[in-house]
Amino acid sequence: MRRYPELSALAAAMIGPFGYGEGFLQSVGVVYPGIEGMRVRARFYAGTFALQEALHGVEHGDEDAFRRGIAEYV
Repeated sequence: MRRYPELSALAAAMIGPFGYGEGFLQSVGVVYPGIEGMRVRARFYAGTFALQEALHGVEHGDEDAFRRGIAEYV
């Protein structure tokens, strides 16, 4: 099976803190069984969202984004 990292990132957005949760991913699996193979990668990507927000804050001088993102790590 060919892997599409961007689909894993999309799946991560579905299960991430502002997404629909893992139950939604299971529902999608009924129509697209390949999503099951992306679950581990999607969880990893979802786990990096806060760090990405902190990095965005540093790169763009956005102190609020940095504080929100780094809060999980301090």
